[in-house]
Amino acid sequence: MSLYDQLKKAKSEEDVKDAYIKALGLKGHTKGLIDIQSKEIWFEAKHTARESSYAMFTQLLHYVQVALNKGETLPPFLAVIDTEKAALMKNVDVLPFLAKKNHKMG
Repeated sequence: MSLYDQLKKAKSEEDVKDAYIKALGLKGHTKGLIDIQSKEIWFEAKHTARESSYAMFTQLLHYVQVALNKGETLPPFLAVIDTEKAALMKNVDVLPFLAKKNHKMG
């Protein structure tokens, strides 16, 4: 079944996450506060397309900021996904913004 078909049948956020994990062949990932986390990419996932990509990236960037403040390793890519859209961002494009620490998210 294609990713498109799996997303049309998704009944929960977990279904969305599982569909992308399978479609991308992600290995060595975890699911938790950061919806899907691997060394290469972090995902924020939603079940429906009601949330904007902006709102989803804002939530994900909060987790990146926390990890950055703790000195944790960050992946090179960030992504937001739902049943209708997906967006990808290079982490290096946002790190200078997060390093300033004088911003308000969302």
